[in-house]
Amino acid sequence: MTLDGWYATFDFDEREKDFVMDCALFVDQNAKFVYDFFGIESNRREKPTIHIIPTKDEFDRIYKKICNKEASYNVPSWVIGFASGDIYYLSINDYKNTSHAFSPDKKKEAVCYYKKTLVHEFVHIVHEQFNKEHGCCNRSKWLSEGVAVYLSGQHGVLNNDNDFNYAKEEAFGQQGNHYMAYGLLFRYLTENYPKAFVFSLFESAQNASESFKEELYGKAKKYYNSVAKEKK
Repeated sequence: MTLDGWYATFDFDEREKDFVMDCALFVDQNAKFVYDFFGIESNRREKPTIHIIPTKDEFDRIYKKICNKEASYNVPSWVIGFASGDIYYLSINDYKNTSHAFSPDKKKEAVCYYKKTLVHEFVHIVHEQFNKEHGCCNRSKWLSEGVAVYLSGQHGVLNNDNDFNYAKEEAFGQQGNHYMAYGLLFRYLTENYPKAFVFSLFESAQNASESFKEELYGKAKKYYNSVAKEKK
């Protein structure tokens, strides 16, 4: 069945109606903040659909088809959502078949993370709209994932008790999945550099010189580690 939210339409199994209604409310509450960050207007006539996929097997089949993977490709167990025009996300009811499985006493935390991850994928949709409107082409992982982690509030990046113990190659590399590092870097970037400069980084990877990345890495690491030390 479908549920028409203000910023997104949800497509899901009717047995998950109550949970999806709660998720839709959470997305609506956070979507305006996302649009405001990018400085663009939402287009309700072309809002994305968030497909809640019942099982990991079905999710994997959809992922391989849309992402042009071979039928023999083994989708990693941690991959449970992606954005490609619309958003495709595994139902929390089948997390038991993923690396995100949780015990009953951790369900509250799992639901909270689930909602934030939906917003994370929503950020990718809005970011892509921004890129098209402004002719941006920088797909650097630390930047695209960093803004999604930051705006969704994942991994506690908005807290001030995070040590920054990542090598520069981890923080800026295209390999690996150091999402907290990306989010912390982007938080420091957007809170300490002019918005126009941040947007210039979206335009082209060439605008993020090696000397700038060295500067950002050093300042962010010093800041987070000093703040975390004060909290301990």
